[in-house]
Amino acid sequence: MNVDPRILGFLHRALSHEMTAVQHYLTQSKLCGMWGMQETCDHFREDVQAELKHAELLIERMMSIGITPNASQLAPSRVGRSFEDMLDINRVLELDAVRIYQEAVSYCERRGEHEFRDFFARIMADELEHVRELEEMRTKLKQQRA
Repeated sequence: MNVDPRILGFLHRALSHEMTAVQHYLTQSKLCGMWGMQETCDHFREDVQAELKHAELLIERMMSIGITPNASQLAPSRVGRSFEDMLDINRVLELDAVRIYQEAVSYCERRGEHEFRDFFARIMADELEHVRELEEMRTKLKQQRA
């Protein structure tokens, strides 16, 4: 199958980002467990599963078009010094994902690649939900401190 090279680039960037997020949330989950924050630990483990699902979708799509997946550009995990730091770092991580998917959706729309556009848009919707959840957690934390 002949696929636009930029779309392939978006697939690879997205996979690298999702695998970075898996590493990131798993690290934060373990740290929260060490801090005795079991509920937060469990929440971050759920985030790991969500990001793994995105990676799985990307890998399936890549394999279906004859491309070998390669997430070789993982960013280092950033854990933060406090729970509030974690939420701020995670917000940036999720907004980076949204940007990748927004660019992919926009490009696919311009190129008339509706199947890829819809594929990227579905994952972007999940990432936007993650941003919303993080905003909710940050709001709760601020209310608890007030």
